[in-house]
Amino acid sequence: LGVSNEELQTTNEELTASNEELQANNEEMQSINEELHTVNAENADKIHQLEDAQADIENLLTGADLAVLLLDSQLCIRRFNLAFRKYIELSPDDYGRPLANFSANLVENTLNTLLEDAEQAGQMGEEFTRQVKTKDGDFAVARVRPFKDGDDEIDGVVITFIDTTQLNLLQQEVLRQR
Repeated sequence: LGVSNEELQTTNEELTASNEELQANNEEMQSINEELHTVNAENADKIHQLEDAQADIENLLTGADLAVLLLDSQLCIRRFNLAFRKYIELSPDDYGRPLANFSANLVENTLNTLLEDAEQAGQMGEEFTRQVKTKDGDFAVARVRPFKDGDDEIDGVVITFIDTTQLNLLQQEVLRQR
């Protein structure tokens, strides 16, 4: 009976030690859980800030009547805004596809010229500005420039179109009246 009692007492001490260890682990897990909760709240706040910034940029580009296309270093579509679809019909499924695979609503060879400009901009950091004409008879100024990352390294190309149709029509009217 004495041996059994000692064995039970030893087992009880072991269980008490295990229980204390589990309580310490539980406290540690609660602390980690609180840290994760804080990190999740910070991440949710950052996501909200990024969504707001994205909406600001979209509204800025829409309000400025600017058509924008971002290409990666291989001249594949990284991003574009809806206004750009006037010049090249793109959809969100086209992200990652080479721009050379698309046909444009531009007079012949204009897309090839823009692709050559984009290649130069992406490799040499050069900027190009061209007057372009759509098949519908509209005019735009196309600007091709390097896309630089946060370290000021070239990481692709930005192509923008500014619609100048009204300006061209006014110029033609002035010339006609002279």
